[in-house]
Amino acid sequence: MYIARTLKTELFNGLKAVIISLLHRSEEAIIFNPDLIGRTTSIEILPWTAAELKAIAVKGFKLLGMPIGEAEENLLAQESITSPQLMQANCFQLAFAAMQKKQPIIRELVHFAFKQTARNYAHYERLVKAIVQGPVQGIGRRKLYALEQGSVNIYHLLLLAFKENPPVTELSMVTLKERIKGLLLSKELLSSTIISATINKIIKIVKATMPDLDALEYKAQCLYILDPFLLFYLRWK
Repeated sequence: MYIARTLKTELFNGLKAVIISLLHRSEEAIIFNPDLIGRTTSIEILPWTAAELKAIAVKGFKLLGMPIGEAEENLLAQESITSPQLMQANCFQLAFAAMQKKQPIIRELVHFAFKQTARNYAHYERLVKAIVQGPVQGIGRRKLYALEQGSVNIYHLLLLAFKENPPVTELSMVTLKERIKGLLLSKELLSSTIISATINKIIKIVKATMPDLDALEYKAQCLYILDPFLLFYLRWK
């Protein structure tokens, strides 16, 4: 709000300002100061598309003289979750593994490369453990939910839902409910209230554990995973 009000004054004095914002926050300058209506122009910069990410693999492996199939290129692009940095890291690990193991690039080798990349983000391990444990609790025991791989608490359940296929950085309440239902053996439907409350507690745990990490945001019953590296780590570690 302070920035919006300050900008208004300086705009009248001829200042030209550029505000860089996440897409779902782009209207906040006007919300905090409606006087800016008509004085702003939005320029939307979209995330990297799968085709753009795939071009990194197509060009790079061709230069290396390493044959790679389209299915493997698509898998690399999908799991790199809109991040060119992740795509480059995954391609590096895959090329290194192919040379070291003297193997052709097949799906199993791509999966191996993903696991190698995830090892570079081991700093998330402490955060994931803190989320799975959940906030400090009183005497009562937390409810456990039965899954195929065992029973988990609701915080663990939500993390598993976050990392389900396909990997996306925006999860609506409808999508979250569908993913949770697919994980539960009982096919129980969790209420929006319970899911929202749990997500807000998870965000508090993230802020307490890693204060400088802008990883998750929950707005209008939609979860935004701001850090694609965290989502990648959840999927491959």
